[in-house]
Amino acid sequence: MSCCGQKRAAASSMSIHWPRAGNPLPAPRAAPVAARSISPGPVDCRVRYLGATTIWLTGPRSGRVYYFAESGSTAIVDEQDVDALLRTRLFVSDAASSLSAR
Repeated sequence: MSCCGQKRAAASSMSIHWPRAGNPLPAPRAAPVAARSISPGPVDCRVRYLGATTIWLTGPRSGRVYYFAESGSTAIVDEQDVDALLRTRLFVSDAASSLSAR
């Protein structure tokens, strides 16, 4: 059984960047070489973002950077980061288009 403290610790280990009101979004940066060379693995999962604003976040285990432009956006997430993202309740597994469901 998990407690709120564990969820809070998992969420605090992620680096989330929320754009400030009135400020334009930062120009997209080129993905680091390591991130560009990573191809989806057999157990990576597609997640759907449920939040209302644009966010950038860094996976707590893989260090990969994920970008979600709006509610309903999806991204392929490293298997190491899936549980931490789902625990925030800002994401759900997008089983219909999950890579592991193929």
